[in-house]
Amino acid sequence: MSDTPKIISPEYGGSGEGHWLTHWEASSSDYDRITPKSFDRPDLYDWLDALENTVAIQSSAPILVAHSLGCLLVAEYLHRSKANAAGVSMVAVPNPDGPNSQ
Repeated sequence: MSDTPKIISPEYGGSGEGHWLTHWEASSSDYDRITPKSFDRPDLYDWLDALENTVAIQSSAPILVAHSLGCLLVAEYLHRSKANAAGVSMVAVPNPDGPNSQ
């Protein structure tokens, strides 16, 4: 499974230089990161398009690795998409109905 592609869906702000996701991404060429127009101004459709485009270029079904807001993106993507994922890892899933949801 080490050669299975892995797609990173970061948190709000993009999971910067010192973040564990960024360290994982740098550790292997098997990792790819979604590239929406902005990590600081999340837009569901932009982020969904970024994830869909990143999945589409993989050689096989990827493992989706998500943190915080990226977890909600992955859940919504899997709900809407017909694409398969080899696996999903979600860390620190936020409450979609929490005080910052509006």
